[in-house]
Amino acid sequence: MALSKQRSSRILAGLLAVLFALALLPPVGSAGAPPDPPPDRRFGIVEAFWSPEQATEMGASWERVVFSWKSLQPNSPSDWNQFYFPDEALSRETAQGREVVGLLISTPVWATGSNDPRTPPKNLNLPYDDPNNYWGVFVKKIVVRYRGRIDSWVIWNEPDVWDSQRSESTWLGSEADYYQLLKVAHQAAKSVNPNAKIVFAGLTYYWDKSYGRELYLKRVLDIAARDPSARANGFYFDVANLHLYNLPQQMYAIPQVFKQVLAQYNLAKPIWLSEVNVVPHEDPLTRLMRTDYRVSLEEQASFVIQASALSLAGGAERIAFYKLRDDPSLSPTAESYGLIRSNGSARPAFAAFRVAARFLSGAKEANWLRFGDLNMVVVQRNGEVTTVLWNGGPNPITAQIPTSAVEGLLIDKYGFGRAVRPSEGKYTFVLPSATAVAPAGDPQGYFIGGEPFLLVEQATKR
Repeated sequence: MALSKQRSSRILAGLLAVLFALALLPPVGSAGAPPDPPPDRRFGIVEAFWSPEQATEMGASWERVVFSWKSLQPNSPSDWNQFYFPDEALSRETAQGREVVGLLISTPVWATGSNDPRTPPKNLNLPYDDPNNYWGVFVKKIVVRYRGRIDSWVIWNEPDVWDSQRSESTWLGSEADYYQLLKVAHQAAKSVNPNAKIVFAGLTYYWDKSYGRELYLKRVLDIAARDPSARANGFYFDVANLHLYNLPQQMYAIPQVFKQVLAQYNLAKPIWLSEVNVVPHEDPLTRLMRTDYRVSLEEQASFVIQASALSLAGGAERIAFYKLRDDPSLSPTAESYGLIRSNGSARPAFAAFRVAARFLSGAKEANWLRFGDLNMVVVQRNGEVTTVLWNGGPNPITAQIPTSAVEGLLIDKYGFGRAVRPSEGKYTFVLPSATAVAPAGDPQGYFIGGEPFLLVEQATKR
């Protein structure tokens, strides 16, 4: 259903004011898509090494790989399992131009006296370079081994999952224990590789938010603030980190919350979204009930575009989708997150990732604009402006987009494009309705917008 004339006029007036200020200038040529931009590190995937050629095809520029301490050193600190993520796999990834980020997790029995890898290591409060600080010794060893090949290290995973009975639980220590884990890792890593980057554990946010708890990030920062050495060392981490699922809007909103928390301590850290995705319920290999926030394959592809655009507008430095490929041992009734199925075939989200990585790379500035159900993320790039458009409501809308260009390129979420020309200084597009209905009681209504389109135009400075 088209927008009413009065509503269209209000939208048009607002868009004119904003978009002309952002200087959308003339045109992408009709001969085809613009040349590829130089690669950046914004768009990543978890565990690209399982299908490196496909990861390169989709434009993934970085990946996260888990390094399990208990698997690397199962019996003693002198162990090293050379078959765990062999050097050949790492060489293949770096040869593809992809940055590998390591995630350190899981304490071995000999370092805890416990069979539970979620237990904090013993002697954690000793100086980082004390030979009996098992964690410090391990961090130094792994950072030296991979120095220059892996320089960014995530310290543990989702310690804010506080219910130890849940399968997602990975950490049985306190917030003070986690701070000490982070501090020792930072000291040990920097002592042998000054270029090492220490990344705070990926936090779920909602494990605190849903239960009315103060955010885990703030609880740890409160502890750090009482450490006289923390301020001079940036509170012993370089990057804040989030794991966000299901709602594209949270890729914008929750990084803002983290920025506000960091600002309370006069910290300005980059924010990574190192796990994002939504689960498809319909698939040739996995058939699930459409419950909670499960979506169709087409809705998952729309999520990829919208989440990518909103992460830029929200100020996230990087985003990584969980994950590249499903495990072949995955049960047909298990949730399958892979952009590639276990048999190697690509889901529609694979093509959508490629579109996002291609046409949103090199972003200099991004702004999210909303006019009723019309959503736009305007992304300023090197020589181009990409405007991502989608409808957030249950009815089709006709959007009129003002421009000073004479031609643009309109691309759908699968990468098919066509030249478009404005009439009387504006483009007119019909945007399909949203179909992903939120569970009962969720005020979001439609938690993923309708099919998105990307309008690409050339831009020059005035």
